[in-house]
Amino acid sequence: MKEEIIISIKDEKLNGNLLDIGTLNYGIIYNIYKSNNKDFKVEYVDSKKNKIPISKGCYDICTLFLAFSNIMFKKSKRTLLQEIYSYLKEDGYIYIWDIDKKFGEILDGNVKVLMDNNKVKEFTIKDYNILKDSSEKSIFDLVNKYFDIIYAKKFSKVYCIKARKKRRIENEGDSSWH
Repeated sequence: MKEEIIISIKDEKLNGNLLDIGTLNYGIIYNIYKSNNKDFKVEYVDSKKNKIPISKGCYDICTLFLAFSNIMFKKSKRTLLQEIYSYLKEDGYIYIWDIDKKFGEILDGNVKVLMDNNKVKEFTIKDYNILKDSSEKSIFDLVNKYFDIIYAKKFSKVYCIKARKKRRIENEGDSSWH
């Protein structure tokens, strides 16, 4: 039986330079961003066909909408977070929306995304890989190494994390997080 998964993003306001990471975000992040920003430029990167160099330290915000649930290994998730850390400005933010799927579970669900102006996007998610873990706890622990968590919310099978880039202090060749 299919689960009904509801994600509410109607109250999110994304301002500044945006880096949107994800393979299938169904135009959701674009629509949120467009409603809050009148002058903006959108670039799309297809990692399979072409690589556009992304500048370090130039983005105010990075969004990941159902991105971690598409990445198999914890090491790959950690590497992605390290890259995001380098792309964000000093006080940059990361927003994550994903499905709380634990190791040993499968997922077959209908997703409804509630957006502003009473818009609703609907799609289906299927993940039968019981070895994949995109749970709130595993992602929270990874994010917390590079970012200060502002909030983490969970609604049924969905979690949302907002965090700010940690400041890094260099001491005599040794680096530590502050």
